[in-house]
Amino acid sequence: FQRRVGESDCDAILRSIALQLVDLGDRNPLNITCDQKKLEAYLTESSKPVVLIIDELNALQVPVDAEAGRMLRSLFLDKKDRFLVFSTHVPLDVETTASETHRADLLIASLAASPRGVILAPMPSCFDLPTLRAMSPACVDLNPAEVAYYGGVPSLIYSVRLGELTPKTRFTNVISTTVHDVDALEAFVKCVVTGARNSLLARFDQFGTVSDSQIRWPLCYIECIHDVMPQTNATRFLQQCFGNLKSRIGTTETGLEWESILQIALAFRCLHQSLIGTKSPFEMYDTVVKPCSLFVTMPGECKTIGDALSWISVRIAEGLTEADHVLLLVVPSYGKFPDVDGFVATGKKLQGKSSVRVCAYQAKSGRALPKNPLPERSPLNRGYLLRGIAAQRRSFHRGWEYVDESGVQELLGHSLSPLYPQKWPHLPDAPDVAGADGFD
Repeated sequence: FQRRVGESDCDAILRSIALQLVDLGDRNPLNITCDQKKLEAYLTESSKPVVLIIDELNALQVPVDAEAGRMLRSLFLDKKDRFLVFSTHVPLDVETTASETHRADLLIASLAASPRGVILAPMPSCFDLPTLRAMSPACVDLNPAEVAYYGGVPSLIYSVRLGELTPKTRFTNVISTTVHDVDALEAFVKCVVTGARNSLLARFDQFGTVSDSQIRWPLCYIECIHDVMPQTNATRFLQQCFGNLKSRIGTTETGLEWESILQIALAFRCLHQSLIGTKSPFEMYDTVVKPCSLFVTMPGECKTIGDALSWISVRIAEGLTEADHVLLLVVPSYGKFPDVDGFVATGKKLQGKSSVRVCAYQAKSGRALPKNPLPERSPLNRGYLLRGIAAQRRSFHRGWEYVDESGVQELLGHSLSPLYPQKWPHLPDAPDVAGADGFD
């Protein structure tokens, strides 16, 4: 749409329709006008079925005003052999029970009142790597992690690869203000984990896909929404995780992209518990509490599991001076840290004393297994293997629990579940170090 200064939605749409019907030659398309009655007469005299197709109706205005809605209904919905087909980046519900924020008649005024009704046809995502690579020479080296990061949205992947439009650019073109409502942060975290929609987040719905009353945002837009939320210790940690993921996602077969995805998922899970009171990752609390959540990157001088456990115990003790329950997510910064990719620790005050539990996790993007057992006689309670191709057996090396597919999916939550490597278009071959029994 090209809109003249002060031009109404209705006049802009009528002029755009007229431009499809007449040859202007060298005349400026912004200088013409189209009268609704004359357009109606033209369409009636033609005696032919008419289909009006509007691409990205949301580019004009959301919602389109009542005058434009009545015009579209009068010319293209209420007449025999007339049809209106439009696309929109704003998710729509057309059921009568839909919330007002998402009803179709709020996108086009009075649209739902048409006896012709509305048919919603969601645009499909695509995770077929050969198809996506064939979109353009710029896409020939597209990898599975990138496809998952952009939610399998072909137009988004195409735009990014051609350098035309990044998710951040599109987002900031629409959302220009930050959010200061802490309730919105809670709703956002809950939505990422469970898919539950909330009116506080309605303006962000256009960046996701809706199905079965749930919304799922691609991770690239989760980052954009996260950046306008109230700033906390958690948001600073997540910004670091997002930055790490973007630097790793273009390189395949390292497993680092899966490690970064799990860091983000664990952070959202910990936030979900601290804000809403659900169970923590790995069910480390035996009761539902709202702990104080801390997210930290461990300093480089911590080079062993023993160093890490000592450092974690100090941080837990510090946290318990201000809260009865503490939930700590820790990521090592030492590049050669052995056997473990991160820790989740809990601390709680108990009859004047403190109780501390520490679990480790390790990310493997393919079928690989831990090389070493966890150390005995240490404060480390358990280790969890989070593979991109989940194991079927629960335990192999001492101290490690191999999380199955349902456990990995639960940890990822609703919006991040497509980033599970087993769902990616293909996976690079990974060495199987299961041992002599051939365990997969």
